[in-house]
Amino acid sequence: MSRRISDRLSEAARSSFVGRERELAVLRGAIEAAEPPFVVAFVHGPGGIGKSRLLHATLSAVGPEVHALVMDCRVIEPTPKGFLAALGSALRMQEPEPDLGLVVSRLAAAGPRTVLALDTYETFGLMDTWLRQVFVPDLPESVLTIFAGRQAPNPAWLTTPGWEGLFREIELRELPEAEARQMLQLRGLTEAQAGRVNRFARGLPLALELAAAALRTQRDLEITGGPPPNVLQQLT
Repeated sequence: MSRRISDRLSEAARSSFVGRERELAVLRGAIEAAEPPFVVAFVHGPGGIGKSRLLHATLSAVGPEVHALVMDCRVIEPTPKGFLAALGSALRMQEPEPDLGLVVSRLAAAGPRTVLALDTYETFGLMDTWLRQVFVPDLPESVLTIFAGRQAPNPAWLTTPGWEGLFREIELRELPEAEARQMLQLRGLTEAQAGRVNRFARGLPLALELAAAALRTQRDLEITGGPPPNVLQQLT
């Protein structure tokens, strides 16, 4: 059987991903561990900081024994019923409105390790209490749940008795200068261009990508200074 286009897309994404070594090690280590050190990871940072890229980089290298599900909270009705229906569909369940028990059973049967990633979690604020108090505690230990959103986790994840040993917070910040330059040079920019672009983008991955794409099509484009970081975040 010939390779799928998705395989080539995954390879390209892996080869172009730069930095975040510590965060990758934490997440992949939990996925690969016989007994995961935590059952919930909460990745957060401003728009354009690379949360979705980190999720995909983490999951692109997992083995076939790992069943990975990445769900975009923007397209899920933020109610328990809507969430379970969306998750049931992702698990290819026949029931249009599965209950919690059925979904948990299917997740338990999915394989020795399942990763459930909920991206753009900032849109799911109304669901946070139910997920923390009802859904996640009902999951088998083989399931690692990763939340990725703009806001920091609800303090209850950190203060509720029992969660302190099972919850890991991962805050993403701007890329250091060396990693930002490496990323830009992988996109075909010269060292001088990379330095100029990073002075504009200030280590924000999405801004780096956009500026690099602009320079690839317009080599003489002048990029100087840069908008305040909060403006870049609003644009994302």
